[in-house]
Amino acid sequence: MKKATLSFLILFVMCLSVFAQRRTKEMDPDRTEEREMARSNSDTKSFAEKLTYGGNFAVGFGNVRSTVFIQPLVGYRVTDKTMVGTGFTYIYWSEKYLLTNGTRLEFSDNLWGLNFFARQVLFSPLFAHAEYQPTNFTSYNRLGDSKRVWSNPLYLGGGINQSFNNGQSGAYILIVYDVLWQDRSIDPTSFSRSFMPSPWDIRFGILF
Repeated sequence: MKKATLSFLILFVMCLSVFAQRRTKEMDPDRTEEREMARSNSDTKSFAEKLTYGGNFAVGFGNVRSTVFIQPLVGYRVTDKTMVGTGFTYIYWSEKYLLTNGTRLEFSDNLWGLNFFARQVLFSPLFAHAEYQPTNFTSYNRLGDSKRVWSNPLYLGGGINQSFNNGQSGAYILIVYDVLWQDRSIDPTSFSRSFMPSPWDIRFGILF
């Protein structure tokens, strides 16, 4: 009985394998045709048709810290899965401090800079993201002195894209990590070169 059952299972697996191979061969021409059509459509598109517009945004208000992040972007679709682009970054932030003697201090700043990015679809809806974002901001040391400096964050990460309008547009969530982020030095006279309090950043955006 056991031998008969084992023989039946072996035969059943062999039949499934043959069926899967045949089905794969039948689908290969269709997939090849779809890829060729997509490649053909991409090749026939003009430069303007390969451009996409949108950006990232984030808003947060609290009793201690408030932030507004706006980043308009222009992207160019090199292929259906690869995009490069540039944009402009603007950040407003304010932060309140309560000293031990009861004194309240409030700092605020307007940050601005450029943005250069590359995005690669790994497998839908996941994509990898790299971004260089030179930003000018007011840096404070621990003595309360300030000066304008340039920060040069290099973000690496990825996200999830939700496509709509036949894949031409999409909303996404992006999680990135600044590999050049620097914590404040123990030297009270030094100025920080990283404007974000953490190397991690989460953004929400849209491209159309």
